[in-house]
Amino acid sequence: MLNEIDLNTRNVITVEDPIEYVLPNASQIEVNPKADITFAKSLRSILRQDPDVICVGEIRDEETAAIALRASQTGHLVLATVHSDTNASALVRLLDLGISPLLLSSGLDIIICQRLLRRLCSDCKAPAKLTQSQVHEFRRKGINCSNIHQAEGCQKCHDTGYYERMAIFDILVLDNKLKAQIANNQLSMTQLRNEGDKKGKSNLKKQGLKKVVSGMTSLEELKRVVG
Repeated sequence: MLNEIDLNTRNVITVEDPIEYVLPNASQIEVNPKADITFAKSLRSILRQDPDVICVGEIRDEETAAIALRASQTGHLVLATVHSDTNASALVRLLDLGISPLLLSSGLDIIICQRLLRRLCSDCKAPAKLTQSQVHEFRRKGINCSNIHQAEGCQKCHDTGYYERMAIFDILVLDNKLKAQIANNQLSMTQLRNEGDKKGKSNLKKQGLKKVVSGMTSLEELKRVVG
């Protein structure tokens, strides 16, 4: 996402632990608890530097989450990560951190759940040996399974059958209805978790299956990652 932003015209500042990729023309701060450089303290100092875009490496506590959401309310583009299983559980986690529903509804616009699939090695991948029931199921759904491959293993991929990774995503846009439910505390966390988990896994499975059908990854890898 940061690579899509014009770093020459916009002031981009990141807070990371540790800095993973060096971004030319962006200011990057590394968290160091021993030197009392935390996510929350770094965010406070960043807001005095008039940034256009702020990237928070990870939201771990209520203070960091509150500052990030308030920054997004005041016209800053804030990108951040939260460790959770699905989009729904990310909302639950933020509320569990103690964030007020009103602040969450006004400061949060989109949640993206990401999974990484290993890509089949192009040098050694082989046509998959599907069972009759698998072939029947694909045909029943109108899916062409002729290009489905499986991992084999060679020198290039160190006998793993996979080389590099690719991402699949489940995107939840917080519309006005959902924001109103969050703000008014009318959102059933149990219902959201159940429906969100079901929809999220379904979307990830659907995207992953497209990668499988195109021969980019295997059914085994999709099952390992998404279930």
